[in-house]
Amino acid sequence: MWRKDEPKASPPPPQPVAMPAAPAPAPAPAPENRAASRLAASVSVRGEISAAEDLYVDGEVQGTIRVPDAQVTIGPKGRVAADIEARCIEVQGRVDGNLRARERVALDRSAQVTGEIAAPRVAIAEGAEFRGQIETLRGEASPAKAGAAVAGAGRAAPLLAQDSRG
Repeated sequence: MWRKDEPKASPPPPQPVAMPAAPAPAPAPAPENRAASRLAASVSVRGEISAAEDLYVDGEVQGTIRVPDAQVTIGPKGRVAADIEARCIEVQGRVDGNLRARERVALDRSAQVTGEIAAPRVAIAEGAEFRGQIETLRGEASPAKAGAAVAGAGRAAPLLAQDSRG
């Protein structure tokens, strides 16, 4: 049937396979061009800090911090003895002073705060330490009639509603 003296037909050479062109990746969203300032752990400031951009504090500040149109973040190494006024305030370190925000104040679980908080929204994580009073605001200017008194000792204490109508 098969003869040995017949040359075997070699298979045709492999043809290059054209790969379909990969679709171009979607352009990444442009990062928000928002400037930010940072006070590192080795920085110590006494006096007033004013800024128009976000501020991250991991150092020590004594005095006042005013950043009315941006966010202030007190990092885990931050030690602040100052009143803070900002659009949003986030605390991870220690603050002895009053916090006033147009939008919200957030205390992370590592936060230690002594003072008054005034903001439309307040978030206190479990484990945060807080001693002071909370005043919830409606909008930017009119304080609500209800506030809260809180005393924390090692963990977030439950909020006790207080009616200030008399």
